[in-house]
Amino acid sequence: MKRFYSIFAFSDNMFYTAEQSAQIETVRFAYIQHALQAHVLTLTLNRPEKKNAMSPLFMQEIAFVLNHAKHNSDVRVVVLRANGTIFCAGADLKAMAGSNEAPVSDVPAPMQEVRLGDAFNQLYKPCIAAVHAPVYAGGFLLLGGCTHVISSDKAVFGLPEISRGLWPFQVMASLMPLMPA
Repeated sequence: MKRFYSIFAFSDNMFYTAEQSAQIETVRFAYIQHALQAHVLTLTLNRPEKKNAMSPLFMQEIAFVLNHAKHNSDVRVVVLRANGTIFCAGADLKAMAGSNEAPVSDVPAPMQEVRLGDAFNQLYKPCIAAVHAPVYAGGFLLLGGCTHVISSDKAVFGLPEISRGLWPFQVMASLMPLMPA
């Protein structure tokens, strides 16, 4: 089985062409919502029944919308939001292990493995995370990809690896290139 996702990596990969992402209005999304108003593209994580945990398809949809934002001159800023009581619980481990997803999505197959770090890194536009609820584990990568993070009083940030005596290597490895020197 060919993998089309990876949470933690950085390179100069391109996942979708400008022509593909220009077709965004005809694409059905399973796990995200998007809206463009007054040059602000709002990307809303919409998988609340799974605590907005990132599955391979979920990551492809995010990368597709970010690629659209990159190539669309009408988009000046991206705002990342989430529906539900958890902003993002990290990776959907069952889906990553290969359990079948059956949602309806028309997002085209990427040209190469999607890496969310790359998708954010190649955006070259401001990206603001509006965090209203807890963020755990791999959800930190979504925040790390944003240029600004604004959180409510209800937002909690946690790395469960630490409570198990482990250093959060995957999250930290992806965030290190984003840290100022």
